[in-house]
Amino acid sequence: MNRHVVAATVAVVCTACVPPTIKTSAVSPVGDGAYLVVSEPSYNTNWNDIRFQTLKAARDYCAGQDKKMLAVSTRTHGTSRLGNQDMELTFRCA
Repeated sequence: MNRHVVAATVAVVCTACVPPTIKTSAVSPVGDGAYLVVSEPSYNTNWNDIRFQTLKAARDYCAGQDKKMLAVSTRTHGTSRLGNQDMELTFRCA
């Protein structure tokens, strides 16, 4: 078997074993009582997980103030599990 085919197969198998991770930024004030949180996942993460983690960070931040999170806007970038993805959530605590 061609050594390049073997190396590619091993690489694909190994990446399937790595669990997906989502890095969520610290909550940052953006002015006028609004805040921003950004989540950046690894290559092998679906949008539902990204959305859940981002919303959870915002809800937890507002819960720490005994308030509820109100989403103002959401922006997503990237469409492929292999490309760069992120989700930006602008929110308020009320």
